[in-house]
Amino acid sequence: MRENGEITAAAHVAKNWYRPATAALFYTYARNARALRQLAAGAIEACIQAEGGDLLVDVIGAHLCFEPTYLDLGFVEVADHAMFEKTIG
Repeated sequence: MRENGEITAAAHVAKNWYRPATAALFYTYARNARALRQLAAGAIEACIQAEGGDLLVDVIGAHLCFEPTYLDLGFVEVADHAMFEKTIG
């Protein structure tokens, strides 16, 4: 994601080879919740296009401040260490 030529958010999305219907959003960087929302929406759309079943996000360290944003986007907590998953479809 770019805003005024500056990177405001970036991440990788990849399928899980053990559970092909699952994808993970990882190495996530976001300057603010608005940028994260746009990034997550793009990842969700990519999962829908790929007919994925769910999207995992591991929320750790400095990224914990975005926990409310993930919850607001419909992700649910599936592990005590702040991992969230959104069922697609």
